[in-house]
This record gives sequence, C-alpha cells and structure tokens, in this order.
Amino acid sequence: MLTGHLRSLFQRPLDQLDASANYTIFYSPDKGTTVQRIKYQDKFAFVAQVDADIDISKKVFLNIDLKKIFLNTTATADAPNLTPASDPELAPVLQNINADVKIRLWLIGIDIDRHF
Repeated sequence: MLTGHLRSLFQRPLDQLDASANYTIFYSPDKGTTVQRIKYQDKFAFVAQVDADIDISKKVFLNIDLKKIFLNTTATADAPNLTPASDPELAPVLQNINADVKIRLWLIGIDIDRHF
C-alpha cells in the first residue's frame, strides 16, 4: 500500500524499498541525576527503509530516505545511592537493576544530489 501511494505521488518507481539489519553501539549514555551508572547492551536491530529520488532537473535530484529502526535491548542501572537508611539490605539489589528497553527510532534523510 505504501509503495503504491509513493509511486503515484512521485510518478516513478521507488528506488529502494527494503529491510535490513542495524548494529547499535551505545557509548557515554546519560545516566541522569538519579543513578550512578547506566549501561545498555549493544544489539542488532531490524530496519525498514524507503528511498526515493525526485528529479529537479536533468542533472539534479532530491533524495528522500525514511528508515524505521526496531531496537530491543537491555539496560542495567547502578543505583545503590537510593538505598533507604531503614533498609540497607536493598543495596545489592539496587546495584544491578535490569530493564528491557524498546527503541523505535525514525530517521529521515533529505539531500540534493547531482548526476555526473
């Protein structure tokens, strides 16, 4: 359905409609003000992509690229500083808090290119 709509919009076939893989590497995550440390697991993700070229002139064209990344990973937070004074045995639990993280990221690229 999306392909047919874009073809009629641009009056030409799409250059690319595909699925691929992405490997995401997390570095220097922002831990915020609450936890002492946070770490995300690097992971592969599924990516869907639509790419189209629109001719502006015989040599210049507009390229539009739309990607959706479906990333599922885990995060580990270190927050022993949140241990209540009345319950010190919670410190080990708060040093290793695991969470499932789902990131659904849209990437849109628009550029002007030239044929040589």
